[in-house]
Amino acid sequence: MRMSKKQTISSVLRQAVKDSGKTIYAVASGAGLSYDNLMRFVAGDRELLQRESDLLADYLGCRLIPPRVKQADEPRPAG
Repeated sequence: MRMSKKQTISSVLRQAVKDSGKTIYAVASGAGLSYDNLMRFVAGDRELLQRESDLLADYLGCRLIPPRVKQADEPRPAG
C-alpha cells in the first residue's frame, strides 16, 4: 500500500498560487506580500510567516475547515 504525501498548509498554499492562473508578481501584489518572498516560497526555498500565510490564504480564498467533532449523544453508525 502506498502512503500519500502529507498535505501541509504550505503545500496547499503553494498549489493554490500555481492554480490561480496569475503570475507570482500579481499574487504577491494582490496579497500585499513581497514578490521575492513569495517567489522563494513557491520554489520551496523559504517558509512564510504566519501573517504572510494569512494574507496569501485570504487573497486566494483558501480556508481551513476544522474536523467535525462527534458529540457524545450522537448515535454510532451501524456496522
